[in-house]
Amino acid sequence: YMRQPNPARNMAKAEPLLQQVLSSGFKAGPEDQAWARRNLALALSFHNDQTAKKRALNLLDENLSGTLANDADRRAKALILSGMREREAKQEAADLLERLLPDSLSQDSKDEAEERFVLAQIYYALGDQAKVQTHMRTLLAKRGDERRYVEMYAKYLISIKEVDEAKKWLKGLELADQSQRQDDFSKLRFTIEALYVQEKFNDLITAVVAYVNESSIRSEEHTSELQS
Repeated sequence: YMRQPNPARNMAKAEPLLQQVLSSGFKAGPEDQAWARRNLALALSFHNDQTAKKRALNLLDENLSGTLANDADRRAKALILSGMREREAKQEAADLLERLLPDSLSQDSKDEAEERFVLAQIYYALGDQAKVQTHMRTLLAKRGDERRYVEMYAKYLISIKEVDEAKKWLKGLELADQSQRQDDFSKLRFTIEALYVQEKFNDLITAVVAYVNESSIRSEEHTSELQS
């Protein structure tokens, strides 16, 4: 269940199985128990209530206090902490990920790139602009063709009114993307945000109306093609 493409849908099924591994009657070995605690913690992290999240953290702390503690437990704890509302929790998540990630001169693996992306988002939530810039630039220097990374950085740049710099990143993404329709919608979304922070509200309305009109024309052309 834990390895499915969308694990959140399978958590309800996974939890009782993991609980069973941790029960005294199952007689699991220490390594299996540590694995079950870690994955049960991840399953509990999908619950909306804070009680489940605190129980998840307790399970991970149990692992981390033992002789089998490893980076997988630290990553799981950072992931859970990053989704909590408290500033202290987010800061602890950032501290954990900082210790786990390689230095900025190393080539991040795919998983490490995702962790750096999460870390940048944590710093964004914490309002630490310098560290957002540091981690996003490190990430994009190596994986500048990843749409999610570029869009997040562009959104950040727009939020601090660095609109021209955001446009440069979005232009590069637009040239690399083969899906014109997706480009048009992404361009509109970021155009709206850029015009909003610049308080150009009339231009914002004009851009939305133009997009809607163009979409209607495309829809009519597509219908005509199907009928011919």
